[in-house]
Amino acid sequence: MVKHCCWGDCRSDDRYRNADHMQDVFFIPFPKPKTQHEKCRLWVSLCGRKNWGVTNVNKHSYICSKHFFGGNGPTIDHPNPLPASGTAIDIKRAQRRARPYPRSRSLPASVIKKYF
Repeated sequence: MVKHCCWGDCRSDDRYRNADHMQDVFFIPFPKPKTQHEKCRLWVSLCGRKNWGVTNVNKHSYICSKHFFGGNGPTIDHPNPLPASGTAIDIKRAQRRARPYPRSRSLPASVIKKYF
């Protein structure tokens, strides 16, 4: 089974382990919801994904080591991932919504008046 990171908008995937951005990256499985429910809920909230909860966590849910303090995975001092906020996906969505004029084949009237 392919491992991919569930944290925010991360695109880490073990299919590309030879790529430059994947050097020294490893995957940490999510805490099990049945045995470590509170820790699992904390990790889900730190991931920053919308419409994704503890019920979505399964044996194929991982976070890559890049999202822990120091990039070395969980430690005794820092056992939880860093929080994801203002991820690139959220920024891209906001930029799409803030277009200066609606997407269409015609130009806005101000542009037409300026050039014609």
